[in-house]
Amino acid sequence: MALSQTSSDTLIPPFGYTPADNTALSDRFAHTISNVLGILTFIAALAFIYYIMLATINLTISGGDEEKAKKAQQMLLHAIIGMAITAAAYPLVYLLGNLLGVPFDSPAELIGQLF
Repeated sequence: MALSQTSSDTLIPPFGYTPADNTALSDRFAHTISNVLGILTFIAALAFIYYIMLATINLTISGGDEEKAKKAQQMLLHAIIGMAITAAAYPLVYLLGNLLGVPFDSPAELIGQLF
């Protein structure tokens, strides 16, 4: 028996996620949006760590060269600004949704209102 099959020979989708038959399309779409946003946030965090490390190394090995040190400081500043934008995105979208009365923080409810 293969790893992707159960004893009743039914295939298991990737990552083991099987939506219930009665799950609404809007709920499935909301789940997908939530997963994509989580993955993008994780990628942004990895990029932040990478750029912080790279800027620190470049600053360390600049060896007194002011041009290289300035480029490293700019890279460090850009990494911090990028992380601040990423961290502020969720609260800003929530606040904007509350001010406008649009449930941006609940994709299933938003899709339900649209269709």
